Parts: sequence; structure tokens; C-alpha cells
Amino acid sequence: MAGIYIHVPFCVKKCHYCDFYSEELHSNLRTNSLRESPLAISVFVENLVKEIELTNQKLDREIEINTIFFGGGTPSLLNSEQLDTIVNQIHKSFHINEKAEFTLECNPGTTTKEKIRSFIKLGVNRISFGVQSFIDKELEFLQRIHSPEEAERSIIDAREAGLNNISLDLMFSIPGQTIESLDFSLNKAISLQPEHISSYSLIYEPGTPLYYDMMQKKIKIINDEDDASFYDYTINFLTKAGYEQYEVSNFAKEKKYCQHNLNYWNGGEYMAFGPSAHGFMDNVRYWNVRSLQIYNTKLIMNELPIENSEILTDPEYFSEIIFLGLRANGVSVEFVKVRFGIDIMLTAGKIIQDYINLGLLIYGDDKLSMTVKGYPLCDEIILNILNQIKI
Repeated sequence: MAGIYIHVPFCVKKCHYCDFYSEELHSNLRTNSLRESPLAISVFVENLVKEIELTNQKLDREIEINTIFFGGGTPSLLNSEQLDTIVNQIHKSFHINEKAEFTLECNPGTTTKEKIRSFIKLGVNRISFGVQSFIDKELEFLQRIHSPEEAERSIIDAREAGLNNISLDLMFSIPGQTIESLDFSLNKAISLQPEHISSYSLIYEPGTPLYYDMMQKKIKIINDEDDASFYDYTINFLTKAGYEQYEVSNFAKEKKYCQHNLNYWNGGEYMAFGPSAHGFMDNVRYWNVRSLQIYNTKLIMNELPIENSEILTDPEYFSEIIFLGLRANGVSVEFVKVRFGIDIMLTAGKIIQDYINLGLLIYGDDKLSMTVKGYPLCDEIILNILNQIKI
């Protein structure tokens, strides 16, 4: 089985903290109508379909798809007809598991109940809303285009449209944020009863406008101690509210984990389509060109838009399995033993047992996993374990 990631490279307005590739569209696109989108999106959809078709032609085996994830950018800028065109090509090219998870990222304010219903009819069964905050000033700082009221309305619309798997993103360590304002956003979030919440710290990615503002000291950033306090508060709050932390930044009710992300973290295969998208198939990681213009040009010439690729060596793959697995739902000790010939409970047994004794790790049913107490220290723990193992 494998996953599919599709990168939709359009935004109404590009947030100054975002490092993902996207092209900013005219502000008049912020509309709730289902009218025809601009030519740029139509041309992209046409070439995306061609990329999926060309990829299928080059495969030497049938691929069963277990997850589909439309990210971006703002995939909810696509109308139902455009999404239908893409989904039809996916079904023509690959075998889709009848229980496949199909996630669409949406920006609040770019959807309506009717539009969400049209997405559901096409197979979307999970929506992830980029809320980030329910505080006006924090949204203004982040340069988000939606208001708290629009975020709430979008989530209610999705529920009333019949969706029973809703996720929302929340951000902490926003300059000017307080524990009180974080508490307000968390309370508002759980009042809407999403099945899944992703909560993460604001990152100052090099090359972004926000990074330059930080370097020029135009903003007062949250210090490491306060960042850790925000993270601890979030974990405790969501745990008490009935959300299980199953990864460093992800929390779910009723085991509604993001299966697409779990596939990443477990070292599974996934195909990638769209400019800047990254894929991993047959032990090869590859990535597409980070330019919509070059992407379109290559596909018009019937060329796949792959910029480069690399074969993962066993040491690299081993490190990824340990790093990603421990940050998420755990590492299968038996899988590592069979795949790499290494029993991590023997080769790194002493340090692992020390962490177990401290309540930072837990081992059982073949899985070595972080505890809630261990997640804030996960990077340090993982590096210390990897340093004990030679491959």
C-alpha cells in the first residue's frame, strides 16, 4: 500500500511565516461562490492530471492507495469540477482502497457547506482546517485571511455537511501570545469537537519574511522557556479534554489518527504530485521542481517535473525509521530486527532502559514509544539512542 500527496500551489494571500511553495492569487478569489477559478488553476489541474497519468505509465507494478492528501497552498480554492477531474484520474491510474482516508486541507473562509458537500461526494472523508488561532490579533500577526468567526463557521459547516473526521491546526509561541490567549483558543477548539488537533510552535523558517523580521529585531520572539511552557500547557489541556497525543504535535479522539501522516512516520511509500511535492517509492526519495512555471512547461513537453532524487542508504533509512517512529506512535523492534539485522533493545538497551525508568519511554507489544512526558525531550532522546547504534 502507498499514499498519494498532491500539492496545490495557490493561496489567496501567502502568510509571512510559511515556507511551503505557493503562488499568491488575486484577493478577489476570496469568494464563497463555485464559479470558474482563474486560468492559472485550470492550467495547473490539466498538467497535474498529466503528471498522474505519466507516473502511472512508468510504474512496473500495480499500486494500491490507502491515503490521499491534498495539501498546499490552499486546496480548497479548487472547485468541485476541478477536484473531480483530479480524483477521476487518480482512480484511473491506481487502485484505491475502498476505506482509503482522503484528506483535503482547507483555509477557513474559502469553503461553504455546499462546497464541502460537493467535496464529500467526490470521496473526501477528512478535512484539515488551518485555523492557527481564535484570537483576532494573533491571526492578524500571522497574516491569516480569516477571522475567528469564519473559522468557527467553516468547522460547523463541515459537520453539518456530514463530515465525521475534522482536524484543525493551532499554533503557539506567537509573539504577543499569553497562556490566557492560548487557553482561549484551545477552549474554543474543543468546543467545536474536532476529532483531531495539530498543535505546534511558530517556526522562523530561513528565507521567509517573518525570519527577516526576526533577524532585524522587528518582532519580539517567544523565548525557549516560554515556548516549552506553551507546549506543556497544550499537552496537559488536550489530554484532559480526552485527546490522545500520538505524535509530537498531533492529538486525536477515538483513534482518529491521520493515517497519511502515520504512513510517513512508519517509513511507508507515497507518491507526490504538484510543484515542490516530495515522494518516496522503492527506497528512492524524489522531489518536484519548486516552480509552477517550470512544472507546467515540463508537463506540456510530456516530461515528469522531477527536479532530483536520492537513494536512501541503509544507515539513512534506519535513522529515519527510528527518528520518525519515536516521534510518532512508536518503533516496531521486530521490523527493525528483520529489516536491518539490529536488535535495538540489545544494542542500545542500557540507555533505553534508563529512559524507561525515567518514564520517558515505554516498551510493550513489540513497540518502543515515547510517553507524554518524553515527547518534549524526544529529539534529545532519539539522538542519544542513535549514537549507541552503528549500522
